[in-house]
Amino acid sequence: MNRTLFLIAGLFFIACASVSGQAISRDSISSQVERYNFSHPADMLYVTTDKNVYLPSETIWFAAYVMMHHIDTLVRPAILSVALLREDTSGVSLRKNYLIKNWTCSGSLTLPEEIEPGNYLLLACSNIVGENGEPVHVFRKTLRILAGAVPTITVDFEIKEVPGKDSVLVLAKAVFPAGVTAAERLNSHLVYRLGENDALKVKYGFDGSAVMAFSQKTLQRFGPLLHTTTHIGNSQQPFALRLPLQKPNEFRFGFYPEGGDLVLGLLSRVAFQVLDSYGNNAKVKALLLENGQVIDTISTNIDGCGVFMLRPKSGIKYAVNLLDGNGNIKGKEYSLPDALPSGFVLHIADALAGDTLNIEISVTEAADVNIVVTNQYTRESVMTPLISLDKGVKKLNIPLAEIRKGLNTITLIDQQGRPVAEELFFAHFTGGVRAVVVTDKNSYQTREKVNVNVSLDSAGKQASGGLFTISCVQLSRLDTASRQDLAACYYMNPIVKNDPYSFLNSSISLEGKKERLKQVLMVSGWRRYLWQRIMKADTFSKKSIKYHSVNIHALFRFADGGSLKEAMTVTIRRDSSWSMLSTDKFGYIYPKPEDITVVENKQLDVKLFDKRGKLVNPTMQVANPMEQLINTLINISKRPLVEYDLNRNNLHVSNSFSFQQSNQLNEVKISARQNIARAYGYRANECGDYVCSGGYLNCPAHSAFSPDNNPPPVKGKKYLLMYPSSSGGYDVREIIYQGCVFEKEKLAIYTARQFYGMDSQKLKNVEEKQYLSTLFWKDFTVFSADQPNRFNFYTGDQTGLFKIKIEGIASNGDLYYQEKNIAVNK
Repeated sequence: MNRTLFLIAGLFFIACASVSGQAISRDSISSQVERYNFSHPADMLYVTTDKNVYLPSETIWFAAYVMMHHIDTLVRPAILSVALLREDTSGVSLRKNYLIKNWTCSGSLTLPEEIEPGNYLLLACSNIVGENGEPVHVFRKTLRILAGAVPTITVDFEIKEVPGKDSVLVLAKAVFPAGVTAAERLNSHLVYRLGENDALKVKYGFDGSAVMAFSQKTLQRFGPLLHTTTHIGNSQQPFALRLPLQKPNEFRFGFYPEGGDLVLGLLSRVAFQVLDSYGNNAKVKALLLENGQVIDTISTNIDGCGVFMLRPKSGIKYAVNLLDGNGNIKGKEYSLPDALPSGFVLHIADALAGDTLNIEISVTEAADVNIVVTNQYTRESVMTPLISLDKGVKKLNIPLAEIRKGLNTITLIDQQGRPVAEELFFAHFTGGVRAVVVTDKNSYQTREKVNVNVSLDSAGKQASGGLFTISCVQLSRLDTASRQDLAACYYMNPIVKNDPYSFLNSSISLEGKKERLKQVLMVSGWRRYLWQRIMKADTFSKKSIKYHSVNIHALFRFADGGSLKEAMTVTIRRDSSWSMLSTDKFGYIYPKPEDITVVENKQLDVKLFDKRGKLVNPTMQVANPMEQLINTLINISKRPLVEYDLNRNNLHVSNSFSFQQSNQLNEVKISARQNIARAYGYRANECGDYVCSGGYLNCPAHSAFSPDNNPPPVKGKKYLLMYPSSSGGYDVREIIYQGCVFEKEKLAIYTARQFYGMDSQKLKNVEEKQYLSTLFWKDFTVFSADQPNRFNFYTGDQTGLFKIKIEGIASNGDLYYQEKNIAVNK
């Protein structure tokens, strides 16, 4: 239940302010906040993994936290869909569903041996959708998969812009493997494709050189992502790279006066953000103009944000002129918003507050206001009594004892309930619950026992309890440049919106990003106004919340395609457990998630019996709406195309793979052909899929019985697929083959396998080396203040530094993250 609390005791004024009767009733505030909460929920999904750098055939161990602030919505998540996407193609390489129980989900996702190395995006969502049909709980995390073996082909790419011309050159230099013949050198070539454009081919020279040229017009049309495949002899190697787009001529300026408005005669701190025409942050310098005269030089940081001070004057026009890298004026003027003739300016001395928030309120004339603080996660509100302010500046110290840690909005409300100024701040930025990780020593030998003790500390006192996940992973398998942790993701989610590429997800802790974070709070917190939206919230009923769940169901038919004529019994065996369901008269079953849950890498055994108990041999078609939910998220671009710095004359191009929107590679589901066995097709796999001599998967122009077919398709590899077009012919699309996906696999919902690490059998076998990168993983451990929280595990044969990580939720709602390094020596 939302609360409306009053900060009466402990509200101190440096300048005297009087308190009079209240203009807005507590009941009105409480009911309006509750209405807004249910129409604008602030729920969140977070997924932690054991590491973020993997090798093929390794297992991704993960733990998911679903944070719903209003658990009485009658709709609770039960399924978590997890997909692995290549950033350079947006193609789905792996996808499975997992069981959510009690708002948590633990899982294990085993990578196929054939998966291609590169940068990947781990994408997850629950089965709760909103009114628009899109998933409510979404999480994205960047991962990197290394090559299991040294590639036989390496290619160096150099990108050059042609001075004075509207084009980009890509110089490719292939390093020929040892043993390549002269004929293979002459026949070596590179196949390349820009976005969804047609594939082209260029031959390598005898020295391994090749050149590709692209106009800016072509880049703008098809996007900057270049797919290449180098062919040398019988070997081939794919690469993807991002080409630079031309520097934009247009920029978008956003001006954000503190509190919401510029007011004549009142000194304001103005935050501003600059975006280029592609929507990316722009690092720029500019001139601040007063009626065309320069009064200041301003600039943005790498986040495209900056701040300047301004006291607006009557009858004066304020604007900004951009400067290019040489200090010359570039482009048009960008006007600041007009100043109000009277009003309020709200200034926060430090938006990253501790236990007290220091504010200044500047007013042009005497006024009475309420101060309301609204938490960004729970939307609980705290309100002061009515405060009488005199003309001028009032300084206030507001204690935050009743305010929840994290992002909060402070709003000034006049006697009519209208917001007149608003700012965003972070309460209790330092302090709160802290995890303490202690090991019996800092350095260990291979195959030695490690003892770990975990405790929670809160202001020098032991916390009462909580829930956490703990792991120990090889340090080289943790890419600190893309570190994510539960505390940072949760507290920053109202701003970042689960963007895995945000600077907030870098290796630096939130405490190390203070200055950048303050500017982002000014820009992102300028809502104009949250409180105005709260007071306009419509009447609601909890039973009419626009959330609903989607679930997996299946349709049974006779083997000849005929529909069932009566309800039948379905038995589903899950390891040693059974579920018994009944179809409706049309053949549909709607199982509960628990009915189709099995441990990862295990299979469901599904059988159908008629009412006489006779076994029926049916076909089963599974409708898995979780696939569609993941597909709706694939086309959401989160990574900036390229970063611009107008203070330099050269263009800086992002040097890493990128996740793109659009249909750069559309993944198409290839269902298994269960009626075609290997014996009935040349080089077809066990589910009947084949690749024709032209390289097309299940080619409609060639038979599975053709002796010229290529070897069977390999899971994780790319193939061409022909599919009927709207014009009556066939279109061609490149897809990532998902392997034999039988319907019973699509029906399954998984739980995690048992993590063993260096178990007793491995310890006894001294002849077989165990180079484990993950030594320990234990999810959702209940922290006890009364009992020792001790863990132990053994090191393997892998030497070097390892990191013990712990992150979780304390019983008081605080989130925490802690880590400790240990060394493993021979």
